[in-house]
Amino acid sequence: MASSNMMKNAMNQLKSPEFRSYLMSTHFWGPVANWGIPVAAITDIATKDASIISGNMTCALLIYSALFMRFAVRVQPRNMLLFACHITNECAQFIQGVRFVNFQYRVLSAITKTRGKIPMTPLHKTKMPHAEEELDELSQEDTNLTSSDDNEEVTTLSLAEIMTQLNSNDASVQLETTRQVREMLRGNEPPIDAIINEGIVPKLVEFLRHHDNPDLQSESAWALANIAAGNSQQTRVVVDSGAAPIFIELFTSPKTTVAEHAVLALGNIAGDGPELRDYVISLGILKPLIALTQTEHTFLLKTVVWTLRNLCRGKTPPPPAKVAQECLPVLGELLNSTDNAILSDTCYAISALADGPNERIDAVVQAGVVPRLVELLDNDDTGVLTPAFQALGNIVTGNDVQTQVVIDAGAVPVLGRLLTQSKMNLQKEAAWTVSNITAGPPHQIQAVIDANTLPLLIDALDKDDPRVQKETIWAITNFTCGATSIQMAQLLSDGVLGPYCRLLNSRDAKTLQLVLNGVNNILDTADRCNRMEQVCMMIDECDGLYLVSKLQYHDNVQISELANQILERFHYGLEVVSWQKKKIEVLQYVALELMNRLNSA
Repeated sequence: MASSNMMKNAMNQLKSPEFRSYLMSTHFWGPVANWGIPVAAITDIATKDASIISGNMTCALLIYSALFMRFAVRVQPRNMLLFACHITNECAQFIQGVRFVNFQYRVLSAITKTRGKIPMTPLHKTKMPHAEEELDELSQEDTNLTSSDDNEEVTTLSLAEIMTQLNSNDASVQLETTRQVREMLRGNEPPIDAIINEGIVPKLVEFLRHHDNPDLQSESAWALANIAAGNSQQTRVVVDSGAAPIFIELFTSPKTTVAEHAVLALGNIAGDGPELRDYVISLGILKPLIALTQTEHTFLLKTVVWTLRNLCRGKTPPPPAKVAQECLPVLGELLNSTDNAILSDTCYAISALADGPNERIDAVVQAGVVPRLVELLDNDDTGVLTPAFQALGNIVTGNDVQTQVVIDAGAVPVLGRLLTQSKMNLQKEAAWTVSNITAGPPHQIQAVIDANTLPLLIDALDKDDPRVQKETIWAITNFTCGATSIQMAQLLSDGVLGPYCRLLNSRDAKTLQLVLNGVNNILDTADRCNRMEQVCMMIDECDGLYLVSKLQYHDNVQISELANQILERFHYGLEVVSWQKKKIEVLQYVALELMNRLNSA
């Protein structure tokens, strides 16, 4: 009697408007309605086949899913079985701990593959833009230098008075007034426009030619350097005044500060953008500037290297080829410096030269700088470490031969260590560099395995920083594209599937596409090695199948197609059984799990 009442209550629940309303309010009812399957057709089966019933709404929903599964098998429209599997998984979430591994497999084993593999866009090596140092944008920095006389008191004059005194015939008055102009140009908001409008710039340029007064030359060059550190329009005023060729002449001045400030001014002009960079190069700056790298004056050398860096930078367009040809030999020598500021600017210059097509990368590789760049990855100063990273990362975006030079220099073990750095930016750089190595052929992928870097990459998949996670996903997905079956087995053995499949919860479309591509590649390898069943079970054990099934109706067409492709392929590795012979067993399995949960509640 009790059993009869339970069934009666359950049937009423299944047929109730509330239950129908609940079903139609869920995200999985839409496709059912499109197939024209009425709720009555489901409840008709319920009156015949349900043996363990409860009036509880959750139980009714779970039983509904099982009954829908049976109905789906009878009519078998396209993808209906996959959809039935999907809603069963959805329903199972209402009862904590219930898993339908056998249920999923038996449903999927009844599906016939209907289409071949969807062509995937190959995963190419990519350049990475750096938040700290955008290599495709020229900037101006480190321009307001200090001097021993910065603390001297200077009488404040109006600009009109300054102009009057600059026109004086007294050399000492000219010097002191020029020094005041230079002082006015220090600080965060220097009156550059006011000084320009007063007509002071031509007078400063005139003073550059006073070879009998090197102090006046030095102060004038310094003031002009600070004007050139302004915006593009202000920089252009200095250029249009004809100062640039004179600055190059001053490189040979016997007074070090004259050469130093002239170099600084040209560095600021070149730092304005590709147009003025190329203008400065066209004036013949390279050879005299490179000659200054032999100076014994540290501050002058730092300014020279910083200016070299600005001459090497830019991508649209890149600097002329002769810049790499003439600068790389001296940059290689500068890598042996013990001064971190010099090392930093040198690495940034090399990184910029390597940021381009393979021809540019080859010039850097042929300069023999790679081994030293790898050594600098052990430098404690992030100002050196970051550009060294970027330089090596840009090199491994090249062809396989160029990438191999970095591997042979011992970079991979160091990159692995840096994946565990506390600074997320360094982890990101390391993951990005490794991703361009795993994009290579199997022997380069093997270098990552041999260096025990793979487990560290897998750990990085769970990092909270989305930048680190993004680059690590690329590294793993690139790995799946080119790995041999043995290498793929190592990837699975190291536990990639759990953290990798969890990323299918992401809301980022690119992340979903990358991971689905990776899962597809893993299935490709499993298929070739006759290990589909084992791999499918591994994917399902970490909820991969469930997470993929949730994506088959994703708004992004590429994501939904990839998800459906993966689901349709699952039957290859699974035992092919007759659903008609197993349907009662499946319903009994669902009912038994349900009853056990109810009894223990």
